[in-house]
Amino acid sequence: MTRTNAARQRMLDLFGCFEDKYVIGLLSRPDRRRRIERDLDHLGLTVDDLGIRYFDGLVFDDAAGFPGIGVRGCFNSHRTLMRRCADNGRPMLVMEDDVDFHADAFADLQDPRGMLDRQPWDIIYFGYLKPGPLASANALEPYAGGTIGGHFYAVQPGFAGAIADYMDACLDRPPNDPVGGPMYRDAAFTLFRERNPQFTTLLSAPPLAGQFSSRSDLALRPRFYDKLPIVRDAVGLARGLLLDMKRAGAGSR
Repeated sequence: MTRTNAARQRMLDLFGCFEDKYVIGLLSRPDRRRRIERDLDHLGLTVDDLGIRYFDGLVFDDAAGFPGIGVRGCFNSHRTLMRRCADNGRPMLVMEDDVDFHADAFADLQDPRGMLDRQPWDIIYFGYLKPGPLASANALEPYAGGTIGGHFYAVQPGFAGAIADYMDACLDRPPNDPVGGPMYRDAAFTLFRERNPQFTTLLSAPPLAGQFSSRSDLALRPRFYDKLPIVRDAVGLARGLLLDMKRAGAGSR
């Protein structure tokens, strides 16, 4: 079996463990949805093959105490899905539309369902930016520290309901409240987990996804070339071409 075929099968195996799978993305960013579909196409997959549904990210006209309107939208989009997971009573897989699946990590993955069943968990970060590399390989490691990156994670309904309640309460508190007010999603999840150690967090080692380099919708001060439509589109095209070249190189091994 080639590594591309192995990655495709392991991805199907992992996604098959979840009935509910959502990608959060703005309707104003169809480029990101196309990029995900192109990314999966390199593995011979489609969003339908994986059972992925798009969740249209929430958009606001004012920040309402958050660091920016994009931060508010991201926070509330995740909060809405957490409430949906709790109401449905089923584990949920959540992604953001800048998710960059690591084909090599998927190819090395062994028995995804067995990994999920071998130990209790409440939230699993399959993709993250921080912490740095863990010592283990092809494993799910318990972790109690802070994380950065909500682009690929899974939650159990009990955790989802509890974090949704916490995020609801954050909306009623002022910014910089020590218990938690309007803030980034990463910070909300980290603060909640610190205060509720009864919930078990696992990290995939190595991570199964990173974040694709693209214009950020959370940036408080967008880079100058992200403000100019023609230049912005050219930069986006270049980013996509670089990703295609990387995928082609990985698939040839």
